[in-house]
Amino acid sequence: MGGILSRARLVLRVSREYSEVLRRVDASPGLPIAAPSSPYWTVPPSPIAEHGAAEDKPLPSHADVVIIGSGITGTCVARTLLDEGPEGLKVVMLDARAICSGATARNGGHITPALYHDYTALRKELGAEAAEHIMRFRLAHLNEFLMVADEEGLLDGSQCREVQTYDVFFDDPLFHEAKALLRKYLSELNSERGFWKILSRETAMKEIHASDRVAGVITTRAGAIHPYRFVTGILERLLTRYSESFSLFSYTPCVEISATNGSYLINTPKGILRTSHVVHATNAWSSHLLEGMRRKIMPMRATMSAQLPKSSTKLDVPPAYTTNPNPLTEASLTLPRNPYPWFGTRSFVIYPTASWTHYDYLTQQPTPPSGMRPYPHPHAEFMYGGGVNHAYTSPAAIGAGGHSEIACTDDGSIDLGVRAYLGGSLGAYFGSEFGASAQDGGSSSEPEEPAKKHFWTGLEGISADGRPWVGRLPHEITGRKLGRQVAKAVPLATSTLPAAPGEWICAGYTGEGMVHAWLCAKAMARMLLRTEGEDRAEPKGGESKFERLPDAYRFSMKRWKAAKMGDKLGKD
Repeated sequence: MGGILSRARLVLRVSREYSEVLRRVDASPGLPIAAPSSPYWTVPPSPIAEHGAAEDKPLPSHADVVIIGSGITGTCVARTLLDEGPEGLKVVMLDARAICSGATARNGGHITPALYHDYTALRKELGAEAAEHIMRFRLAHLNEFLMVADEEGLLDGSQCREVQTYDVFFDDPLFHEAKALLRKYLSELNSERGFWKILSRETAMKEIHASDRVAGVITTRAGAIHPYRFVTGILERLLTRYSESFSLFSYTPCVEISATNGSYLINTPKGILRTSHVVHATNAWSSHLLEGMRRKIMPMRATMSAQLPKSSTKLDVPPAYTTNPNPLTEASLTLPRNPYPWFGTRSFVIYPTASWTHYDYLTQQPTPPSGMRPYPHPHAEFMYGGGVNHAYTSPAAIGAGGHSEIACTDDGSIDLGVRAYLGGSLGAYFGSEFGASAQDGGSSSEPEEPAKKHFWTGLEGISADGRPWVGRLPHEITGRKLGRQVAKAVPLATSTLPAAPGEWICAGYTGEGMVHAWLCAKAMARMLLRTEGEDRAEPKGGESKFERLPDAYRFSMKRWKAAKMGDKLGKD
C-alpha cells in the first residue's frame, strides 16, 4: 500500500508541475526585466549601449521599417536593408534595454552547429534533400561570420575565428550511437568526410586531457566569436554611414502595436511611431507582442559562466593547456600564432550522461593581438555554459514546482543547482586545472579581475518543432489586420520597399542561434526587398544555394498548426 501511495503522490506532483509549466508557457513573457544579470561579454559596455535613450532623442514620426530587438537578428536585418536596399530607406531599431543586451550578449560565443546529431531525424521528417540543406545552411554560418567581420573591420575586435571542436562523451552507449549517426551523416554528405575524426578513450585522455571516465570523442571544425563586439561594432558603422536614415533607441520598448489606415502604430514610452513594416527580432520574447506565437516559441532560461584557469593572470597555466598537439591548420586561424596556441583554438560540447538533451558547452578565450584596445585583454577564461537539467532537481526548482527554467523570463537571477554544477563540474571532466576560486564575480565583476567565477543567465527561444520561424506573419497570428490606407493618413515612403506592408518574424532558434540567426535574418530582410524568399529568387552572385533559407524554416499556417509545444514538454 505504501508503494502505491508513493507512486500516486509522484504522479500528482508531476501533474501539478506540468500544469504550472503550461501556465507559464501560455502567459505573455512580458517585457525584459529592468535589472538583468551582467554578462562577461558586455564589460566594458559599447559606446552605443545607451544610444537614443536620452529624453532629448525623440522618435521620428514614421519609418519604412521598425525592427524590435537589437541583437544579432535585428542587426543583420538592418545591415541588409540599409546596405542592399534603396537609398533613403528609413529604418528604426528599438530595444527595451541596453543595445545588444539580450541573448546575443549572453550566449557562449559558439559557432558550432548540431550536424550528425540531427541529420537522421531531419532526414526522416523532411527528406534527404531538405536535411542536407539544413546541415549546409548551419555550416555556412562560420564563413559568413568571418566574411562579415572582415568586411566590417572587426576580425580582431570580435575575435571571430575558426576552432577545432570536440564532442566529449562520458557514456559508452551514447558514444556508440554517436559514431553510428556520424557514419550515416558522412555517407550522405561525402564532402564533409575530411573534417571529422573519432578519438578513442586513450587518445582523448592524451590530446584533450579528458578524465579517465571519458568514453570517446568526435572532433571537427567549428567557430567562436565575441558576439557582443561583433553586433555593436556593426551597429556603430550603420549609425555613422546612415546617419540620416537609421535610428537606434535603447530603453525604448514597444509596448503595443495597432494597425490603422494601411500602416502600423508602434506605441513606446517615447511616443508613437508609424511604419509600413514591423520586424519581430525578439526571439524568446516574441509572443509578448504576438499572442499567436504562444506555444510556438517558448522562453527557456540558460546559464553561462566565465571561469579563470589557475594562475591565468600571469598566463602561467599548466603545460596541458598551453600546447596544442593536434591543432587545426594554423594558417586557417583568424588570430596570429602566439606563445600559448591552445588559447582560443578549441571548443567543446560535453555529454556527461546517456541523454542527448543533457549537454554542456565550453570555449576558451584567445590571447588577442598586442595593443588591441579599448577592449581589455582576456585571461584565457573558460566560457562554460549548460547544466539546465540540474534545474529540474535542485531544491529551488522543486519548491517552485519543478522545471524552473522552462518559460522563465527572469534573466536577473540564477538557479542554485545550475550555478553549483557549472562552478564545479569542469574539474571532473578535465582535471583540477579548470577553474580558480569559488568566489562569485557578481553582476559588477570585471573580466580582468583574477581568480573569479562569473555567472549570468539569458533566454533561449525554444521552437515547438525545433526549427526557426522566418517570414511574413498573417493577421490570424498578429491579431492585427491592415485596412486600406486613406488619403489623409500620414504619408509613408512605402514605394521604397517592394514588399507589401506587414509584420515579419525571425525567431525560435532553440538554443542554436549562432548557426541560424544571421542567415535567417539576411533571408528575411531580402523578403522585404523581394530579392529572396517570397518570389524564390536565385541567390545573389557568388553565394551558395545552401545559404538560402531552408523551406522548413519558413513561416506557414500549415506548419503553425502542426507544431505542438507539448511534444517538447513530453505531453500532447
